[in-house]
Amino acid sequence: MPSRAIVLGGSLAGVRAARRLAAAGLTVVLLEPSPFLGRLVLRDAPDWMAAVPDLLEATRDPRLAVFTQAEVGQVVRQGEQFLVRATVHPRYVDPGRCTACGECEAVCPVERVFPGNGGTRRAVYREPPLRAVPNVYAIEKRGSAPCAVSCPGGIRVQGFVALIARGRFREAHELIAQAIPFPGICGRVCHHPCEAQCSRNELDRPVALRALKRFVADRAAEEGGPRWPAVPPDPALPPVAVIGAGPAGLTVAWELARAGVRVTVFEALPVAGGMMAVGIPAYRLPREVLRREIAAIRALGVEIRLNTPLGPELTLDDLFSQGYGAVFLGLGAHRSRSLDLPGESLAGVVQATDLLRAVALAPEGSAASLRNQGWLVGRRAVVVGGGNSAIDAARVLLRLGLEEVRVLYRRSRREMPALPEEIAAAEEEGVVVQELVAPVRIVGSEGRVAAVECLRMELGEPDDSGRARPIPIPGSEFVLETDMVVVAIGQEADLSSLPPEICPGGRLVVDPQTGATKRPGVFAAGDVVRPATVIEAIAAGKRVARSILRYLRGEAPTPEEGAARWVARPSPEELSDLPRLARQEPPVVAARRRRRVFEEVEKAFTPEQAVTEASRCLSCAVCSECFECVAACRARAIDHAAFPREMVFEADLLLDAGGYRLELPEGALPVGKNGEVPAVPAGSVPVLFPAVQRLPIVESRPNQVGVFLCRCGGQIAAALDLEALASQLRERPGVLRVEIVDQACVPEGLAELRNAASGLEGVVLGGCSCCNLAQVCYGCTTQRVRCRSGLGVWESVGDLPPPWVWEYVNLREQCAWLWSPKEALAVALDLLTAAVARLRAGPAVPLVARVDRARCRNCGTCVAVCRAGALRLGSDEDGRPRIEVEEARCLACGTCAAHCPTGAMEAGRVGDAQLEATVEALLPQDGGERLLVFLCNWGGQSGVEAAGVTRLELPSGVRLVRVPCLGRLSPGLLLRALERGAGGILLAGCREDACRYGFGREVAAGVLSQVRALVRLLGLGERLAVVDVRPGDGVGFREAVLVAKARFGER
Repeated sequence: MPSRAIVLGGSLAGVRAARRLAAAGLTVVLLEPSPFLGRLVLRDAPDWMAAVPDLLEATRDPRLAVFTQAEVGQVVRQGEQFLVRATVHPRYVDPGRCTACGECEAVCPVERVFPGNGGTRRAVYREPPLRAVPNVYAIEKRGSAPCAVSCPGGIRVQGFVALIARGRFREAHELIAQAIPFPGICGRVCHHPCEAQCSRNELDRPVALRALKRFVADRAAEEGGPRWPAVPPDPALPPVAVIGAGPAGLTVAWELARAGVRVTVFEALPVAGGMMAVGIPAYRLPREVLRREIAAIRALGVEIRLNTPLGPELTLDDLFSQGYGAVFLGLGAHRSRSLDLPGESLAGVVQATDLLRAVALAPEGSAASLRNQGWLVGRRAVVVGGGNSAIDAARVLLRLGLEEVRVLYRRSRREMPALPEEIAAAEEEGVVVQELVAPVRIVGSEGRVAAVECLRMELGEPDDSGRARPIPIPGSEFVLETDMVVVAIGQEADLSSLPPEICPGGRLVVDPQTGATKRPGVFAAGDVVRPATVIEAIAAGKRVARSILRYLRGEAPTPEEGAARWVARPSPEELSDLPRLARQEPPVVAARRRRRVFEEVEKAFTPEQAVTEASRCLSCAVCSECFECVAACRARAIDHAAFPREMVFEADLLLDAGGYRLELPEGALPVGKNGEVPAVPAGSVPVLFPAVQRLPIVESRPNQVGVFLCRCGGQIAAALDLEALASQLRERPGVLRVEIVDQACVPEGLAELRNAASGLEGVVLGGCSCCNLAQVCYGCTTQRVRCRSGLGVWESVGDLPPPWVWEYVNLREQCAWLWSPKEALAVALDLLTAAVARLRAGPAVPLVARVDRARCRNCGTCVAVCRAGALRLGSDEDGRPRIEVEEARCLACGTCAAHCPTGAMEAGRVGDAQLEATVEALLPQDGGERLLVFLCNWGGQSGVEAAGVTRLELPSGVRLVRVPCLGRLSPGLLLRALERGAGGILLAGCREDACRYGFGREVAAGVLSQVRALVRLLGLGERLAVVDVRPGDGVGFREAVLVAKARFGER
């Protein structure tokens, strides 16, 4: 006999098969590739709701383990065993917390389009639209976006692009500012490796990511306001000294200040910013942008001391003696490398870094003073090098009035380190770029530069850098006449101010992971360690700041090893279905004008351009990780840090329910259309009634009842005045207290309810749950099952009142969403009052049938009406007849109790006293007539549910009464309702062939026939009707109510 089974596929058939196997005693694993069970092709809500009980029961069956998002990689047979290897991906939304409120979906900026059918959905979604099992959201993640993976600064690139595409510019800027301190600067000068990795390169051109970043940064600056909230200093942490106000040093200061560390930055230059201030010209990075972003760091409490270099007057020992707990070295690399060529000492030979610094520190319009200082010579210049500094120097020289500027580079343009767009802009302005040319000698005349002797090159095999090695071409020498030579072949750090202990042999030794030097408490990063771009320096600063923080807290150094990230890209098939879209280009100043001014060359996108350009994003990873859903989720159900699990399952049986396109080994069994399993006898899927429900009933009548009203995260509160409702409820008899809670079905809400209810005799919860029955019906959801489970319906929870001392009223679908606000308030008050009355009406009623021996006359009526075979006429020890209950067979429908002539039978959690109290509470004292609608817990209840979900408003003067089954209704109860003044009675239940119990509709028809005959005899007119409701047929239910209301109103 097999003991373990694996079912591949969570279709309805697969779920039913799994439940049959579990009911037969097997331990079952159900694997489903999607986040949801069912995978139904739905025509309408009734199709779905009919499947809800099976699907929800699967998630709570103790012998059935369900794994959604399961990617099956291997299925093999080993002897008599089947082995399945699977990667179970997270859904990123906790089913134990999600309330399905939809607020995450409302803020999600990613819309996935399905080209085949034109359908769309957000990255966070649930399906089908009305119900999903589990009835919670899931987030689709294909992996990590290539743009985000390639960003050294850790910006969630796809996230800010998605937000811009939705016009949410402020949120996009905030997302960038969470990752880096310089959004506006990086929006101008970043070397944008993200664009190189953009999947749109495979289709047309990459998304203009840098320009989009600049757009939102500029817009945020225009709107004003603080960028980051100030954090009070942590007195337990000592201050930190940062040497150098460049991108690495300022990033360290920014990170530490946001962690509550006091930071002082010491800068040798008269301006802050490092190479951003003195190495990047103003036409690329306007000084007001630099000052603005540094001011934002100062606003965090960071002190910046200018003109304060590290040296004889300020040493590392001095800093530690002043109380600094750690020192960060961000000295930068401000010293240019030499060409080591003859003639390099001639007047007119300058270093690019020195030239750019002199220009940056000089007042505007100071070409004459720069010429007087020797920074400008003659009218012609040659710049040697191919990096950004070389191109910057060349473009600066044109703006300072030189007539001819050439850039010499020994490799081809393809190998030039400078940004391609900067090279192109330089050429537009008149800079001549000569590739495959190397200087061999600088020729002088009277001690000044007169020419450069050059040699042409060709490319050979790659060198250690990975680029093609330049090889001189013999006999290719030529001479370029020039007045000055600018050397731009790279920079290096000046380490002369550092002690030998951290610079053995003149080389700064740094742990590449933590940034720690040889001296405890001293850290370094940025250009002083290795040449870096601005964004790379930011990344290094962030990493080292975290190391410094660990050091200050006394924690062990922890190398940061990023988790392996699967880069998501569209498949060739997906790309083939996508249209090619032109890339938006920012406006630029005309070349003729800009070559003489330092005005910023590239301007910002317009809002329309930004949205258009951002909309070109392919959403490679689907979820953009903008984390807007996290901010919107009040239930705190979203966890983007979840990770996949590799799992191996073994079983004796393997069943294929069509969930995977796999070649299965011999012996795998197919699942039938309705979940039939060859290894298990055919039969219905069981309805679970755990043994805990058969605990002894407390024979008490609650006198003091507490009422709790759930805001449902705002969904109920938005449609129903809960404060007014609470005020009126406090005046009702037996109501000891009324409280409003935010969300009852989340762990915190359940804990709040449990604590508040522990001293009460009875409790009413007005929320979205609707009954205290330990069963899953058509209208159930993950949240309702979770709520009732947390409050002890299925098993006892601490000191909570037992489940039969709880009443639930659905204030959402069956009240607030069914009537106008004014009528909904009246209905809610009546329904809650009725619930209180039920609790106070008499001893609690069990779920499973129970016999009161003192009242039972053993007439056998209950045996005759019980179609489940749970009752039989037996005998006691003395041979006297008595009714016996076979609890395992009882369906808790309550039919036996309804027809017992002496009232000796109790079942279904509601007794005659409770039903009469309900009717009494729902019928007005002023004689106004109302239509009472008795709902079975299955078809009738689901009709109301669907009507509420789709906002199908009901007429006034209608009140709803829920019973486990219409078979629970007795002729006497219906007659008393009419005598009490009910204008009419409508019985709404299942079709006879769809009754969950198999007989409820038939029994109800018999009751209705008896009552109709009596009504006619009494001359009360026709006031009764019955309607069959398909599961989830809200339209049909509402139509039946309207017809009955009109019909009975004409009497």
